[in-house]
Amino acid sequence: MSGAKIAATVFLVLGLLSGSLFFYRDEWPFSDLIKEFYANVSAEFVSIGITVLVIENLNEKQQTRQLKAQLIRELGSPSNGFALRALRELQVSGAVTDGSLNGISLEESDLQKANLQSASLKGVIFNEAKLNSANLEEADLAGSEMIKTQLQRIKCHNTIFSSAKMLGANFSGASLKSCQFNGSILKKAVMPNVKLNGSTLVGADLIGADLRSSNLSECVLNQAKLEDSILSEVNFTEAQLEGATLLRASLERATLQKANLTRANLSLSNLKGANLEEGILQGANLAGARYDSETKWPGNFDPQLAGAVLDEGNS
Repeated sequence: MSGAKIAATVFLVLGLLSGSLFFYRDEWPFSDLIKEFYANVSAEFVSIGITVLVIENLNEKQQTRQLKAQLIRELGSPSNGFALRALRELQVSGAVTDGSLNGISLEESDLQKANLQSASLKGVIFNEAKLNSANLEEADLAGSEMIKTQLQRIKCHNTIFSSAKMLGANFSGASLKSCQFNGSILKKAVMPNVKLNGSTLVGADLIGADLRSSNLSECVLNQAKLEDSILSEVNFTEAQLEGATLLRASLERATLQKANLTRANLSLSNLKGANLEEGILQGANLAGARYDSETKWPGNFDPQLAGAVLDEGNS
């Protein structure tokens, strides 16, 4: 307890004691005057004590705000040690989950291996920051900016990235199971060997993204933009790709078993060696899509009638 609080407590005790323990008979001289004096003294002591406590609490709140502001500045440090120390202090105060960090700038910060589980990071600017191997499970990064951010091997589950801007972000080897990327911009994102199974990417912009050898099984990618993307050896088993655009996409040896490609645009795509068995291709555009003898189609489906072109040459 600070000295000011001790002094305030003393004044409060004196005020209460002077009021409660005072004894003076009415028939004694100057009774009214003395009683009034003690009453005033008691009230004055209590008033002083309360005033000091109020001022001290206001000072403490101001100091807390200043400390939080300082820690947030340190959180954006390019030094991993400074950033992680500040993060630990902010976690103790509850600032990581209570929304205090929403909308701040952490550009070029080094938060590698940071524990940001359940963090509220809406609208935070992470452009060119380093978050490799960070734990972002159940964090909320809706509307955040992560342009050219390093996110290799991050661990996410039920994490929200909806409407985030993530152009050129590097997710190599990341675990992104059951995450939300609805409406996110992931143009030219680097995402090989990523585990996205069970995630939703409705309307996401993945133009030119590199997702080779990634797991997108059971993902919801309706109306997603995947033109010019690299999707070779991607697992799309039971994925929802209704109305998705896969123009010129490379889908060599991709697994699309039981995938819903209703009204998807697969024109000029590379489907050599791809497995589309039991897939739904109703209304899909396959004009100019290339396939070979290794490509597996749904039963009774005629790829040439749908506009696909047999190409046994080297890719």
